[in-house]
Amino acid sequence: MDKSTDTQRVSLKMPPELPERLDRAASRRGVSLQSLIKVWIGDKLDQLADLR
Repeated sequence: MDKSTDTQRVSLKMPPELPERLDRAASRRGVSLQSLIKVWIGDKLDQLADLR
């Protein structure tokens, strides 16, 4: 993942239970919701790139 200080806001629509589950997962790991989502998306993109 790029460690640049530049950021871009992203908005997502999702079922109401998904943010609740994400909040619980972040809390269990002791990280913010935003950090958890960024890491998980970055990890998944890395996995997909490795499949090529």
